[in-house]
Amino acid sequence: MAYGPRIHGLANKKYDLDEIVETSLRKAGLWEEVKDRLHAPGTGLSGGQQQRLCIARTIAVSPEVVLMDEPCSALDPIATAKIEELISELSESYTIAIVTHSMQQAARVSNRTAYFHLGRLVEMNDTETVFTKPEHDLTEAISLAASVNARVRRAREWTVCILASIARPSLTKRWNLSATT
Repeated sequence: MAYGPRIHGLANKKYDLDEIVETSLRKAGLWEEVKDRLHAPGTGLSGGQQQRLCIARTIAVSPEVVLMDEPCSALDPIATAKIEELISELSESYTIAIVTHSMQQAARVSNRTAYFHLGRLVEMNDTETVFTKPEHDLTEAISLAASVNARVRRAREWTVCILASIARPSLTKRWNLSATT
């Protein structure tokens, strides 16, 4: 946990480093679960706890943007709900970009969605528009197929990639995330 802040020079004293660690673990909703075993390996944690530990390690260095690649992959529904709730909370302080194959997750947690197919950007718009009134036929076809056949939701052969972003307003303008392509 302390490695990132230490190598980035965010804390010069042990007290400051301990404070960053505790604050990050609290923000990730993990402090109460791990405070008595801070020096134990993270591999002793559950999958959901390990994912929140990764998020705590990330936010410990105070990034502007947090990129999450399949943040809920292989997690049970309860752990997924915790991660999605955490994403919502963290979006108040960070711009979060999520790469996911789950259109349902993108619809639940994002305010902007970019849809990629075979490595090409197909559509980018506010999430509601992408899922209810897509501008591109391919986006509509994938959305329709996913809603009709639950197995398609996870089908990797579609090579569907959704980049769902929750951007703070100040960064939205700075990075032109509001523009539709």
